[in-house]
Amino acid sequence: GDQSMPEIWSALREPGVGRFFEHALIHAAYQIASDRSLALALDDPHPRVQKSALLILDQPPRSKLAFEPVIARVSATDPDLRKTAFQILRNHPEWANHADAVVEKLLLQPGGISGDDSEAVRSLILAFQSNAGIQRVVGECLGDASSREDQMHFLWDVVSQTSLSTQPKAWLEAILSCLRLHSPALRLRAVKTAALWQIP
Repeated sequence: GDQSMPEIWSALREPGVGRFFEHALIHAAYQIASDRSLALALDDPHPRVQKSALLILDQPPRSKLAFEPVIARVSATDPDLRKTAFQILRNHPEWANHADAVVEKLLLQPGGISGDDSEAVRSLILAFQSNAGIQRVVGECLGDASSREDQMHFLWDVVSQTSLSTQPKAWLEAILSCLRLHSPALRLRAVKTAALWQIP
């Protein structure tokens, strides 16, 4: 039982742990760890231990993961822990009202979003595209003349992949803003999106 957990966490902290061994350790922890042990592991300084606890707490029969630990780790410095937090968040539609704040923070960070974060943002927008908060954040970024051009191209690409039956008003207004204010490349992108959505 729990008496074996210190050894499992210690093994996960070792440098150079391969994926296969990591998976085996997580599986072992899944079988024997108590909820208390997993809760304590969320506060472990090592990101691999935190990641393991997130994954296990999110799995049946536990399914006891609250949104707070996940949201806190979408900005983790460790790429693997951050990726895991994004994946878990995306799979919880009931957390949509928290996802918009995550997307907004990433879109507004100085210097724009990085490659890894851009794919995470894409997945969140597509997963929660019907959420009013996500629609608002995306619409505001698309309609803001001061937004980075590369980021706007990215967002137009993302919204063109959505499958909503009716486009949000904020996105339609953003098309008009792009046609009036932005570079030829962005104006063309807005025209293509309008054609895709069959806007008269």
